[in-house]
Amino acid sequence: MRFLTFENSKEASNCQKLLVAIASAKEANDASLASTLGIKSVKQLATLKKALYDRVIRMLVLQDQQEYPLKESLRAYPIMLERGQEKEMQSRIGKAKSKALKLCDYEALLSLIDCQLQVGATQIETAKQQTRMLELLQEQERFLQELSRSIRLKSIRERLNIILKNDIYIRDPKNKQRFAEIANSPILSEQPAPDNIKAQENLLYIQSFLAKHGGDLDEAVLKAEAHVALFEKHAMLALDAAA
Repeated sequence: MRFLTFENSKEASNCQKLLVAIASAKEANDASLASTLGIKSVKQLATLKKALYDRVIRMLVLQDQQEYPLKESLRAYPIMLERGQEKEMQSRIGKAKSKALKLCDYEALLSLIDCQLQVGATQIETAKQQTRMLELLQEQERFLQELSRSIRLKSIRERLNIILKNDIYIRDPKNKQRFAEIANSPILSEQPAPDNIKAQENLLYIQSFLAKHGGDLDEAVLKAEAHVALFEKHAMLALDAAA
């Protein structure tokens, strides 16, 4: 119950008791909960339930703290929508999208856009609302493309590393064929979006090695220098490499 941290220690104790009571209750109704907790006032139980709910929501949407993955916060939004907290939900989604973009987490971005589209689907009345929905759909398409690009470049890099592990000079005929397929991949001539840092890193890594193997040392050095510069500019790449 690490998330149940309240300034009021009495409130913390009562909320912990409520959480245990809810988890072990055979009947999901206020009367049985109140009886279990020894609460006589319905208003007191409602206040306690709201305090517990608010703490759970805060725990689920701690986007600004690195130890909580973005995907964890996604669980809170449907609950907030059901309770009519649409404005607050949209605000939190905006902040979560900004963080997901910095982390190149396109899966989380697509999930966040799905939440926005669910809300927007019920509000397509004005021209402004229609325009917003179209913008979200365009954004969704872009993130899908970048997610696909990231996956494909990562796969190519892993295939290249597997080939090189036991055949550094690529002498085996089968590996030569595999290497040629990699070198001719159309995606290697496409530039990732400026915010897709991880895809840029994988692309530069692949291009540097292909240039070196092809005998173009100047191009290999150029790509290697760009690769190093990208690491120096974006700390998250170093964290990923160390993981």
